[in-house]
Amino acid sequence: MGIATFYTADFDLTGQLVWPGAMLLNDYLSKNADLLKGCSVIELGSGVGITGILCSRFCRQVVLTDHNEEVLKARISSRKTRMGTF
Repeated sequence: MGIATFYTADFDLTGQLVWPGAMLLNDYLSKNADLLKGCSVIELGSGVGITGILCSRFCRQVVLTDHNEEVLKARISSRKTRMGTF
């Protein structure tokens, strides 16, 4: 007989991690950056925003969105710390 331990959280971590699909997309976009040149991109449900950040290196305009209030607050705070503004 074994012992199983289950951990639960009463909050949503969805927007606070980089999903495997995002890593695959980022790899593809990095190897095909010419597809992004001059484009405008909107990333829906961007969470940590890693794909949007990658796109911002090549695109004309990038907009990142999310619905999780805590994720948005963390991103705004992070940007203010790095850039001194929003």
